Amino acid sequence: ENLGGNKNYSFSGDDWDRTQRQRKLIETILSQLKKDKSLTDMVNMVNKIGPLVTTNLKKGDITFLVTNILTYLDYDMEEISLPSQDTWRYGHTDDGQSVIVINDWNKVRSDLANFIYGDGLTTATENTEEAAE
Repeated sequence: ENLGGNKNYSFSGDDWDRTQRQRKLIETILSQLKKDKSLTDMVNMVNKIGPLVTTNLKKGDITFLVTNILTYLDYDMEEISLPSQDTWRYGHTDDGQSVIVINDWNKVRSDLANFIYGDGLTTATENTEEAAE
């Protein structure tokens, strides 16, 4: 609203607040899907909202994901916020837009890899040493 937007569709806060609202929306949708657990309802929902979504997924990929959604809903959901603390700073583009500048890409990549792979993560050096043996 402060930027001239429609007050009915505007939210206060910064980009961090926006991403928090997005995570909350996804969490709420998944929670509702877990309650219903009806494949028919889920397929109907995808058919209803699908035309409103832009994606690079092919129709076959989406069909595969929807077919397996009941399995995916049994997984625990975990999240990570990147870039992590002390790896970024605020900056500005030439035309004055506020942006986040990554100061330490290696740390951000490492944080993401550790989140995904945990204890199964090996470094390039470890892989090279194992290959030499």
